[in-house]
Amino acid sequence: MLAAAGLLDGRRATTHWSTAAQLASEHPGVEVDPDPIFIREGDMWTGAGLTVEVLAERLRVSERQLTRVFKNEPGTTPAAYVEAARVEIARSRLETTDDTLSCIAAECGFGTVGTLNRAFRRVLGVTPGEYRRRFRVG
Repeated sequence: MLAAAGLLDGRRATTHWSTAAQLASEHPGVEVDPDPIFIREGDMWTGAGLTVEVLAERLRVSERQLTRVFKNEPGTTPAAYVEAARVEIARSRLETTDDTLSCIAAECGFGTVGTLNRAFRRVLGVTPGEYRRRFRVG
């Protein structure tokens, strides 16, 4: 999602090993490294598709400790970070495409338009439809 929005161009990033080649092929501006569990590149974090439970286990800390550390570094919880990243990708799609809200919700990992709406209200204070009406390019 981050690569599709252009947010990873010129950055090193990781993803699950099974999709690393596809990410590198579809986004040549991203330096894809499939080996690390996560990579912090400036203000951007990417991960290899691990759950908080698995990531905490790999780092040999509790889930609670990982959440505390994560909150101290990027300043949020892992779940809120993922939601904000998904909203950022959806914002870009709303600005630059005519895709339906259903399509955008599915492609950005929200699953349903209802989930997309709730996330937009939490993160931006507006619905996706309101956002598109204000910021649609072209």
